[in-house]
Amino acid sequence: MNDRHPRERRVGQRTKRTLAITYLGIVLLALATLAHSALRVSAESGDGAGELTIQAVANSIGGSVYVDGNANGVRDSSEAGIAGVVITLSGSDNTNAPVNRIITTGTDGTYLFTGLVAGTYNLIETQPVGYTDGPETVGTLGGDAGTNDVIGGIILPAGGSGSGYNFAERQATAPGAPPGSTGSLAGTIYLDSNADGQRATGEQGIANVTIKLAGLDTNGASVQRTATSATDGRYNFAAIPAGIYSLSENQPTGYGDGKASSGSLGGEAGTNQTSGIVLPAGENGTGYDFGDTQATAAPTSVTPTTRIIAATSSVSVTPSASTTITTTITTTVTPTRTATPYYTSTPYYTSTPYYTSTPYYTSTPYCRLRK
Repeated sequence: MNDRHPRERRVGQRTKRTLAITYLGIVLLALATLAHSALRVSAESGDGAGELTIQAVANSIGGSVYVDGNANGVRDSSEAGIAGVVITLSGSDNTNAPVNRIITTGTDGTYLFTGLVAGTYNLIETQPVGYTDGPETVGTLGGDAGTNDVIGGIILPAGGSGSGYNFAERQATAPGAPPGSTGSLAGTIYLDSNADGQRATGEQGIANVTIKLAGLDTNGASVQRTATSATDGRYNFAAIPAGIYSLSENQPTGYGDGKASSGSLGGEAGTNQTSGIVLPAGENGTGYDFGDTQATAAPTSVTPTTRIIAATSSVSVTPSASTTITTTITTTVTPTRTATPYYTSTPYYTSTPYYTSTPYYTSTPYCRLRK
């Protein structure tokens, strides 16, 4: 027979349950640590039965490997992932224990390292065959993308997760082309009559303009070439190895700067240049045009002007006397390129007046006075 008061028995039972929950929580936390995972445990007790809440906390780092078709370093919705790429995670957890894990990307190009504990980690991509290296993107937890195919210094807090650690790649081989195939880049130099940056019907090509191609192939070797536009303004660089290139125009004499056009493989168009053109093996890029405007011809001569500002003259005439003429002329002249003005030093009048000193009347009157 138990002599204890029923209330005391209930208190004792709750105490035992609380201790059991506490011990269970400790065991689970120890197991989580050993398994390199994280759990959140809370215990509650009251008038009723004790409660134990166990919540798994995500500890992960992930991202994707994708084809950066427009070479902007950002994965756009239309850009496909690359499957089967090896990604290595290395570093150490917060107990300084080394961590080294390897996974491969899925069919959509994504990857995810799960079950991690707090620590500092690095992500390393194994460069996939058939692609050229693109830029890396640092994800939500920060890090350093200063080395090709590596994102380092990722600090993972307890219970944290990082996403957006992406590796961009560029297509090195055109679909259906054997590895090592060469490609081409082509375009036209033309007179852009309406200055809209697009070659319209009737806009004439410009011949004998020098175009330069420069860049690096997929092996890092420098490629430098020049071409001259034909009579119709067209040019073509053939047998180019896969790589990243720029095209630049030597400004033709007698024309003003126009607009360059990004062709079928993309790139960044500027003044007399288009850069960042990603050429896969066996691919042919077209439409890399350069429009030039017609320069205004400089004037070849200066038209002189002569203006009589003021001219005054006074004439005094008396019978049987001499005549005096006074004339004042003020002239403003804009000279031409020669020092000789367009007028002579001889005035347009002579010193001899246009009348004689003999008056047109006689001293004898035409009538007599009658007496």
